[in-house]
Amino acid sequence: MDDLLTDFIAETREMLEAITSELISWEQDPADRARLDSIFRFVHTVKGNCGFFDFPRLEALSHAAESALADVRAGRREADKPLVSAVLAIIDRIAIINDAIEAGTPDPEGNDDALIAAIGGDGAGLDTNDTFVETPSPGQSPSPVPSPSPVQSQPNAPAAPRTIRLPVELLDWVMSGVSDMVLARNDLARRLRETGSKPALEGPFDRLSGILTDVREAITRMRMQRIEHLYHGLPRLVRDLSAELNKNVTIEVEGGTVELDREMIEMIRDPITHLIRNSVDHGIEPSQARLAAGKSATGRITVASRQSGNKIAIALSDDGGGLDIAKIKQKALSSGLLSAAELDAMSEHAVINLIFEAGLSTADTVSGISGRGVGMDVVRSNIEKIGGTIEVRSAAGQGTTFIMNLPLTLSIISALTVSVGEQSFAIPHSYVAEIAHGKSAAISLSQVGEADLVTFRGSRIPCLTLGNVLGLTNRRAGTDQRLIMIKLSGGEAFTLAVDQIHDQEDLVIKPLAPAVMEAKLYGGSTLRDDGQPILMLDIPAIAKMHDLLSVNQVRAVQSEPDETAQADIAKRTFMTFVDLHDRQRAIAMNLVTRIEEIASETISTEGDRSQAVINNAIIPLAGVDGATVPDGRVKLLRLSDGENQIGYPVKQLGQSIDTTEDLAPHDTDASIEGIALLDGKAVPVVDGFSLFARFGTDSPHQRKLTCALPENDDWAQRILAPLITAAGYTVSTHDAHNADISIVTDGAPDAAPDPSGKVLHVHSDIDKAGDPGNGIYRYDRAALLQALHQAQLEIAS
Repeated sequence: MDDLLTDFIAETREMLEAITSELISWEQDPADRARLDSIFRFVHTVKGNCGFFDFPRLEALSHAAESALADVRAGRREADKPLVSAVLAIIDRIAIINDAIEAGTPDPEGNDDALIAAIGGDGAGLDTNDTFVETPSPGQSPSPVPSPSPVQSQPNAPAAPRTIRLPVELLDWVMSGVSDMVLARNDLARRLRETGSKPALEGPFDRLSGILTDVREAITRMRMQRIEHLYHGLPRLVRDLSAELNKNVTIEVEGGTVELDREMIEMIRDPITHLIRNSVDHGIEPSQARLAAGKSATGRITVASRQSGNKIAIALSDDGGGLDIAKIKQKALSSGLLSAAELDAMSEHAVINLIFEAGLSTADTVSGISGRGVGMDVVRSNIEKIGGTIEVRSAAGQGTTFIMNLPLTLSIISALTVSVGEQSFAIPHSYVAEIAHGKSAAISLSQVGEADLVTFRGSRIPCLTLGNVLGLTNRRAGTDQRLIMIKLSGGEAFTLAVDQIHDQEDLVIKPLAPAVMEAKLYGGSTLRDDGQPILMLDIPAIAKMHDLLSVNQVRAVQSEPDETAQADIAKRTFMTFVDLHDRQRAIAMNLVTRIEEIASETISTEGDRSQAVINNAIIPLAGVDGATVPDGRVKLLRLSDGENQIGYPVKQLGQSIDTTEDLAPHDTDASIEGIALLDGKAVPVVDGFSLFARFGTDSPHQRKLTCALPENDDWAQRILAPLITAAGYTVSTHDAHNADISIVTDGAPDAAPDPSGKVLHVHSDIDKAGDPGNGIYRYDRAALLQALHQAQLEIAS
């Protein structure tokens, strides 16, 4: 049965039950205007709903009752006993027809003329017992109207489910109670494990666990509703907007049977409405422009829902012109959001995500629909507030797609439980990208001033210590901590350093007191199995509080006119450090692209040139000049002029310092740009120009090494080539003579490698490969990678 029809039947039954007692009370006190108005509203509501569902009998009955009650309200008729009896009879007949509709007979047969005539006021249809009878036609005897009784359903009609209405607050209370029972069950299970196996208790406990699981799932289902309830109003919205904007737009909806938490549906109603308004206003072109572009005159918006596990994806797309990257940049520049240099350095994906920044709108004019720059930032904020993410994709001339990934329910959230000291917290799993230990070789921790940074997988991202964020500790991020890589819906990334990571759990989240929510650090609370409370962290709020959102990370310093502008232009930022010769030095911060640590074994020196193998690439090193490289891990400044890269190993990192003072000249050393006064100390500044002139220009050490594979060898092409590429080599099959390293396999004709190059033999026979100096077994990944890495070191030296 259609959900709307089910709601109509349930609502009508509820009102019938309430209105009967109201009628009796009104009969005893006809002057009670409040009860008269209540009865009138009931029949008026039934009449309106019947017209929507095309139930002519119900509409005629409710219209007759409405007219009679309207006369009473206007003083044209007296509320006497015959009138009340007539209204009661009509209400009884409405109840009979309502039951018949529920039983599968949409419009049961019958004649209601007698009832309608009786309520008209002539009393012809009333007998002495106030029971309605039909007015006989000539030659007919009157027949009494049967008393109300349930209508028999048709033999083949499906049994309609009975429904009741409950306040959502009651469902929440029941859900909370069942969740507490589950926690108690888990606590009991833990205690039973600690005390040892007791067969007499295991059976009843398992049965209790199964019952609790079923009850919890049933209550969760009670909160669910088809998402088509959200979609019902979208066609009307698109129709009205397209008419207002003089455009031809249609909308298609898919996946309406997917079920969501009722509260979740209400939370996403406004974001979806706003996205559709933007699609009609900004996305879909006028008909003439579409025809000129070879499209149909009518634009199309598609809303599709798909469920995957405990997540739902909603994709809202249009076939319009797509986002105008140039216009987004121009708006961001004109509004002072970013500078031209920062915009040029951003990827297209990052520029597209600027539409989620407050105050930025691509509309040329302000209208009642859009143009004020208010909305898209709220859309993302509301989506993130419920633990979801939003992603935007756009292709010029083809259209734009917004993809929202949402949890199915707000009451149960998958989360990662962590602790700082003795306090436990939960992080929504949707924000967790990766987890690593601070001691991992893939992790490098560094400090720039008061900020902690983590270098991971070639990227340097900010690091927050959770204890500091919450005011529980005051420390720097360290190798004794666990690091959680956080990724927000806008692509922003940062790291949270915690003491311990416990487990991933499905937690029942409850709201917090308003005073706690005002801290803007927490999104709710829950209990662990042992009854210990856990606070759910509000990750987007923490990121915003520490200026880790996209524009805040790259926001240009806003220039003031006159003196302030000149000061901003003259200001330079330097990174201080102690080099391998134990000398205090500084370098311009705009040259530093990364701070990392490398193993001293990766550094080699030949003559006056040093280099290091980093991420399968050979990087020239500056600042060594005969100095002794410390054993173990070495801190490295990765420098770039936009084309070339140089590594600068250091013993100790200092801090980032701003200065507006001119550098004092330094004529005795060409590698020094000048002397800067930093924190009251005279510090020589390394000259970036001379540095890259010596080490960076057309450096052969930065090229990728070439590895030659046997030609016409399927195994080498299918299996070995991807491994060689991942190791940082360029694969070649036609130029073995000039390759840095050549690989020879069994059964393949030997290539003609460069006599000065290295040759690596790979065997299919594991026993043959096991002989010393006789090559490598072809499926020994570790040995292959080690040999390739060793070749890089030998070539570099």
